[in-house]
Amino acid sequence: MTRKRDAATRTLMNDNLLFRVRHFVYEQAVEHGSIPAREAIGAALNIGESETDGALAQLSELHHLALLPSGEIMMAQPFSAIPTAYVVTADQHTWWAPCLWDALGIAAMVGDDVRIRTSCADCNEGVILSVKGGAPAFPAEAIMHFVVPARDWWQDIVFT
Repeated sequence: MTRKRDAATRTLMNDNLLFRVRHFVYEQAVEHGSIPAREAIGAALNIGESETDGALAQLSELHHLALLPSGEIMMAQPFSAIPTAYVVTADQHTWWAPCLWDALGIAAMVGDDVRIRTSCADCNEGVILSVKGGAPAFPAEAIMHFVVPARDWWQDIVFT
């Protein structure tokens, strides 16, 4: 009986740690427009480097985050920690999105009207797209095309 209780307690504590790390990462992304570094996560949550790295690795395995080889966060969908061709702005905030789908996800998460600046994949001409009142306000000629089906994105999340 004790072993089962100990395992359940460890799982619960681990789930709580994962929740805290994930919540902090997303809170920082939404409020500050950037994804925090591993060191900042550990310091803010008062956890050690191994706990931070373990939590990030587990969140990556669960497809909540994508990590760089260094262990730093590259993406916390729909946010990108590195500059991309999809720049989302609302009020005084700016975010990078890995793709247009994620740019729309940022609009949904922040709940504000946003502008999405990108370029046409066909002609490379600059494009400004908007989301107003929760609905896309795209030009009539705008087309969203996804080469890889969504079910396959995590097979190579960086490429897709």
